[in-house]
Amino acid sequence: MNLPQLQPRRPAPLRLPATFAPPSGAELRERLAELRERFGFRSLLTPPDANAKLAKRGAGAALTLAPAALSGLDVCPGRSAECSAACVLWHAGNGYRSSVRDARVGRTLALAADPQAVLAGVVAEAERLARGRDPIRGLRLNCASDLPFERVAGFLDALPRGLGLWDYTKLPGRIGDNGQAVGASRPYRLAFSVSERPESVRRATEIVRRGGSAVVVVAGLRRRQADGTLKYIARPTAARIGDEWFPAVDGDRTDRRDLDPLGVIVILAGKGRLELPTTGGDRIGERFAVAIDSPDLRYRSAIRAAWRR
Repeated sequence: MNLPQLQPRRPAPLRLPATFAPPSGAELRERLAELRERFGFRSLLTPPDANAKLAKRGAGAALTLAPAALSGLDVCPGRSAECSAACVLWHAGNGYRSSVRDARVGRTLALAADPQAVLAGVVAEAERLARGRDPIRGLRLNCASDLPFERVAGFLDALPRGLGLWDYTKLPGRIGDNGQAVGASRPYRLAFSVSERPESVRRATEIVRRGGSAVVVVAGLRRRQADGTLKYIARPTAARIGDEWFPAVDGDRTDRRDLDPLGVIVILAGKGRLELPTTGGDRIGERFAVAIDSPDLRYRSAIRAAWRR
């Protein structure tokens, strides 16, 4: 008797509400306290002093959920298999610590259980951090996720007006001209994250042509020295996708993608599982950390020839 093969069911997506309708006062405090106790997290936002990259130029805070579907809910609908397997938010830095992972899972489940209270909590924490002794100047809503916060009517407008908003995304449909989120009620810069999928390269070219930015992770751009310190290799000033050259910027100087020039390629050094070894002194790594086999991307076979110093 031939039985049908069961296919693993894709985890349910985490869906945001269409409209921001926050509770206020005592009700909000009570609901947030219940969520913290139930799901085991303390704060919703990661402050700059808890994330080295957020602390760099133009310090920002971030909402850090559990990436991919590691919470049981899918928060990255555009993810590829390779980026899921090597996610830097799970396999690098503090992401290896069980307490950090548990908190990220807890925030994700809390957002699903009571989105209005969590979003209101994000607004309250952002306001507090923006008024602090060392005030934040930016906010990243998707530090480990890819959720369309711009579609929650009223939410972006509730955040402190002086904060720059930015994110990375693998969903090209979220990105409009000059890298701005489609339908956002205020400036919200989105950088397209290039993956190993061939169509991702074509999308990246289109987005950069329209003034947006495309982020590429490259192996071998940083190495751990004998004393334990990290050495970063200088980045190119221009990069080529297909037959087109675009200006390139160093994505490791700051995480503030909203501060990038328009129409650029952002080069990031591979980290965690993507921090691969290289040979040959100070030569630039010969392959992407996330291998891209598309013939449209010419870095693959001759990376140095495609980069201008």
